[in-house]
Amino acid sequence: MANAHEMARLLKGERSFNGSDLSQAHLLGKNLSRFKLNEANLYQANLGRANLSQAELIVADLREADLSGANLSRADLWTADLRNANLQGADLSRANLSQADLSGADLRGANLKGANLSDTKVLGTNFQGAILTNAIISAQDWSMNAQTNWDSVVCTYVRLLDSADGRRCPSDPAQTFGPEEFGMMLQLGILCEF
Repeated sequence: MANAHEMARLLKGERSFNGSDLSQAHLLGKNLSRFKLNEANLYQANLGRANLSQAELIVADLREADLSGANLSRADLWTADLRNANLQGADLSRANLSQADLSGADLRGANLKGANLSDTKVLGTNFQGAILTNAIISAQDWSMNAQTNWDSVVCTYVRLLDSADGRRCPSDPAQTFGPEEFGMMLQLGILCEF
């Protein structure tokens, strides 16, 4: 549980909380833009509707955190642990989620446009209605399973990290993924084979 000292620092306006224990902290709607929260313990923290744009959350523990409706645009979540986190309706546009663990996370309606999702674990993750257009993926290195939900995902194209030039998929700019096509092709392992 977040200790009084850390909460006092937060109230004073300090912005660097690397390695801090903010577990179960109530930070609903707080402005944490550009905060440094690398390796911070935010287990079960309530960060709903918080502004975490451009925040550094590298190797942060966000398991079971409530980030519903939060602004995480351009946030750095490299190798962050987001297992079973609630990210419903969150803005993760252009966020770095490379090597993050999103297993069991709820990303329904989340905006992941242009996000880096390379080498991400998405076992049992719910992407229903999420926007993934222009996301960077490495489909060969994704860890997903039959419980990963791709229903109603909005994704007209992605960028492939596996290729040297980060090529667009589908490669023809006039061609896009149809409704439900992205998730189906990804699960079948045939993404961009056309």
